[in-house]
Amino acid sequence: DPDMMQRALHNLLGNAMHHIGEDGIFVLRALRCPEGVRVEVEDHGPGISAEDLPYIFDRYYRSRSDAGKQGTGLGLSICKTIVEKLGGEIGVESKEGVGTLFWFTIKVE
Repeated sequence: DPDMMQRALHNLLGNAMHHIGEDGIFVLRALRCPEGVRVEVEDHGPGISAEDLPYIFDRYYRSRSDAGKQGTGLGLSICKTIVEKLGGEIGVESKEGVGTLFWFTIKVE
């Protein structure tokens, strides 16, 4: 579903822009993989604390470091719902002070 994929990418890219690092760089990748395609969105921002990582895909969850910033805490939960509805998997890798990589895989025909 192209509209759902657009929504998921919009949310992930918006997060990357919201948390972009001092270098002003974020990366979007699409790679072939055994599952189909792996899409990655990487930023060089502040990263996500280990305490927050287990909850970031939960509805309305906002990291303590995001206090006072604009947002509803729905974007990542929406991404997870979309990707899983399309039969894919979503995940995150993050290191504080280095940045964050969100990824998802989807089947392609």
